[in-house]
Amino acid sequence: MLREVIARLKESACPPLVEVEGAAAFAALRAPPQRLPRAYVLPASDTAGRNQRISGTAQQVSSQISLLVLAGSKRDARGEAAALDLEQLLQAIRPRLHGWAPGVGFEGFDFVAGRMLRIDEGVLHWEDRFSTSHMMFGGA
Repeated sequence: MLREVIARLKESACPPLVEVEGAAAFAALRAPPQRLPRAYVLPASDTAGRNQRISGTAQQVSSQISLLVLAGSKRDARGEAAALDLEQLLQAIRPRLHGWAPGVGFEGFDFVAGRMLRIDEGVLHWEDRFSTSHMMFGGA
């Protein structure tokens, strides 16, 4: 599902983003990236409902992803410009995911919440959470 989200953001010509990457690229960051804005798609959580079958398993699974958006400029140490740019970025990015299903059997994404994580060397780190659900089937 994460690869599909990354591909969606890349191919839907999300013009403001210079890059969209996954968890490995985010984990490798040692300093704020030079080229901004960019986004990282990360797994956030999975929550399963009760088994709906007597023989085998069928569970509704709700999966959340985090879309971490980095915006700003190292020249703007307080992040004032980043905060202004963020609103435009989110207006461009959110519609690309909201209501879109990341694969066969998945529901369309719902927007859950957004929050500022921090400002580091003029780079604002913002997290948006999106949720989708699908059925998981197992043994008979």
